[in-house]
Amino acid sequence: MTSGRHRIRRRFAGAGAAALVAVAGVVVATAVALPPAAGAAPGGWTQVAADDFNRTVASGWGKAEKGGSYRTYGGLRTGVISGAGGIQVGPGTSGEVRLPSVNESDVLVGAVFSIDDITTGAFGVHQVVQARTTDKSAYRGRLKVSAGGVLTVGLSRMVAGTDLGLASVRLPDRLTSGAKARLELQVTGTDPVRLQVRAWLDGDSAPGWQIDTTDSSSARLTGLGTIGLWTYVSGGSAGSAIVRTDRFEAYAPSDDPAPTTAAPTTATPRTTATTSNAPTTTSKPTTTTSSTTSKPTTTTSTTTTSTTTTSTPAPAPSPGTGSSGAAGSLAVGAANYPVPSGAVFVSTKGSDSAAGTESAPLRTVTAAVDKVRTGGTVVVRGGTYNESVTIDRTVTVQAYPKEAVWFDGSLPVTGWSKSGSSWVSSGWTAQFDRSTSYTRGDRSDRFLDPDHPLAAWPDQVWIGSKALRQVSSASAVVAGTFYVDYNSDTLRIGSDPGGQEVRSSNKHQAFYVTGDDVTLQGFGVRRYATPIPDSGAVRMGKAGGTVRNLVISDNATIGLSVRGDDQTVQNVTVVRNGMLGIGGNAAYGLRITDSIVQDNNLEEFKPAPVSGGIKITRSRDVSFIGNDVSRNLSAGIWCDESCYDITVVDNIANDNSTTGIQLEISELAVVANNQTIGNNIGIQIINTGGVRIFNNEIGDSTQFGIKLAHDQRRNANTSLAGHDPQRPNPDPTVPWIIKNITVSNNVFGTGGLYQFYALDGKSNVSADAMKITITGNLFNEWHAKGDTKMVGWGGGDNVTVTNYNAPDELADAKNSSWKNVGVDPGHSVADAMPSASKSGSVAVGLPSDIAALLGQPAGARKLGRF
Repeated sequence: MTSGRHRIRRRFAGAGAAALVAVAGVVVATAVALPPAAGAAPGGWTQVAADDFNRTVASGWGKAEKGGSYRTYGGLRTGVISGAGGIQVGPGTSGEVRLPSVNESDVLVGAVFSIDDITTGAFGVHQVVQARTTDKSAYRGRLKVSAGGVLTVGLSRMVAGTDLGLASVRLPDRLTSGAKARLELQVTGTDPVRLQVRAWLDGDSAPGWQIDTTDSSSARLTGLGTIGLWTYVSGGSAGSAIVRTDRFEAYAPSDDPAPTTAAPTTATPRTTATTSNAPTTTSKPTTTTSSTTSKPTTTTSTTTTSTTTTSTPAPAPSPGTGSSGAAGSLAVGAANYPVPSGAVFVSTKGSDSAAGTESAPLRTVTAAVDKVRTGGTVVVRGGTYNESVTIDRTVTVQAYPKEAVWFDGSLPVTGWSKSGSSWVSSGWTAQFDRSTSYTRGDRSDRFLDPDHPLAAWPDQVWIGSKALRQVSSASAVVAGTFYVDYNSDTLRIGSDPGGQEVRSSNKHQAFYVTGDDVTLQGFGVRRYATPIPDSGAVRMGKAGGTVRNLVISDNATIGLSVRGDDQTVQNVTVVRNGMLGIGGNAAYGLRITDSIVQDNNLEEFKPAPVSGGIKITRSRDVSFIGNDVSRNLSAGIWCDESCYDITVVDNIANDNSTTGIQLEISELAVVANNQTIGNNIGIQIINTGGVRIFNNEIGDSTQFGIKLAHDQRRNANTSLAGHDPQRPNPDPTVPWIIKNITVSNNVFGTGGLYQFYALDGKSNVSADAMKITITGNLFNEWHAKGDTKMVGWGGGDNVTVTNYNAPDELADAKNSSWKNVGVDPGHSVADAMPSASKSGSVAVGLPSDIAALLGQPAGARKLGRF
């Protein structure tokens, strides 16, 4: 098994002052020029931490000049020498540094940092300053550095290890390799909490707060907490990023009251399953003097606020946590389902010869499923269970109230002996199907990226919390890798296990459900070596199933799969699975709601035919509501192959490597009130008709905000793949033709080539023939080379595209009744929201069915998300 999470970290690269050098065998940072020392703090505020890194530390960051000793997290290479604190972070990994002696509520925290080579983190290097930090919770001010040095400043709230984006703003500046940027976060108050973030290039004048908002949600952080820095490199990046911090400091109020800053004027935002109640605003820059990290400001904010949400990379949840927010699972151990009369009990201390009562529990869930009556409940006591369970009739399996239950597909491996430069353990007999597609025995490369040829090999090994990368021979084993020899029953690893626990997957699947109306709720599933043909660590195979409050993580290929009518997936967290988070086929009436599906396809399978966050095929009446499907390598939400009657509402689908939302060879869909930011393509429609795209926020795309495209496939060709076998062939309800597309009330941010683009490309269907309506939207106008074009309108020759770069141009050319509004180029979604608020009269009244989905009155008018 190979993945971004399994890669060997590359050694520090570079030369001279830009590189990290080894001191006593540990990599640390070289000297850099420092900013001048901080001046006196303004009245009422006191400097509580300051560090210019004028020391040498071989490992860790040592003791700050003011603020006590640092504590590092993540097990990454860190060090300090002659003026910089360095950290090396590999793709898909994160590292954190805190000053635990600084414990404040109201605080300004700031840092000056640089990245040695921004090209290694082309999918995004995220540098974060944190405040009110406790264990797995914090407020975070973030600067994301994307390909080409593109900068996005962001704000998020992390609770119980789950990071919720509150706002983001695209900056006009770009960062180059080795250049310095400054980042500040100021947190004040408790009800509400005032949050302000800004970032700028070192040497420029400090801007006003680019994000200035309040957090009044029930999940807001109001207590004392430490300060710190967190660094993350997105999965799929070329290699490790070396980030150097030149200056780190913080200020807190003294005994005098904190400076008074007027809270921004806000409209009451709508609360969804994945959004905060916090409104956001983008302030215009103000000129002040730049020296070191700026001190707390007393400037009154007069900017207009908006409500935006963006998902931003968070540290991967540890095996013991889930989400505590409205989206995603409860933390494992937090569920509190009532225990019904007659339940059968299971405990790690039980015996399968026992009665199965609470006082005499069984040992295995398999035995309990065999014993329980049809329609009964199996209650599992806290602990870890290394099982594969088949359920062939109506049963509920749930965790005992408030007890943490994990189904773990791995076992500890012991008996390691040194063999040359590697370590070997004998007697390992677990073997797995290595088929490369859903067809057992297939060895083709249709699913495989040639750079990751072992992606479909399900074997997995961890040393401590670090997953190793699988190689195909004993001779290829080096540090950070492993090889499993099926002939000699041995495991070989290239890193010294030392005193750490080594685990390897020995089970292929946690649950295979072949009975109707089965419910699984309140526990976690992790580390199963699931071959692709087995279709998921949790496989729901019959009608009426319910999966609720489950954490499904770190499985070899697919986390959860569903098949059969009327399946419900509710408040589930599906993260870090090798190929796909959630897959489904022939799942009529499927509901996926209030779930987190993030950081999947870590094995880097090809984007097509299947990988990423969620992919559903050959299903009708399918709903995706209130989910956060972000940061997946490949698509976020994807419906393909004759899906019909699709509802995609209230979702966050940000920072996926291909598409945020994709509908392909399907028909009849509502895509409304979603946010899709930072994807290659925000919303892609391929050979799909009857799509209404309303009230979405779309921006920061690499290529297109919305893209419409055709290929040669048509449902009338009965021999093509993709027909629904439960329907006639051909099926006239799903013609696989783009027609009747409505795009209204959306806010388009800058980014990529076009905000809206329609070109057949294969079968000579013009955009005119697609019967597209574009009215009631807010666009960025195009003024000059380098701006994102507004609308690209394809001709019938598969090549010609006519550009319309202002709303009037589009209306004059295509339909004089279309009323859209334009803003100047360069506006992100967040930048554009004040204009959207002022231009709401251009919005189209909501059709009654869409209004009902959004909980709004019919005819309601608004640009962007409610």
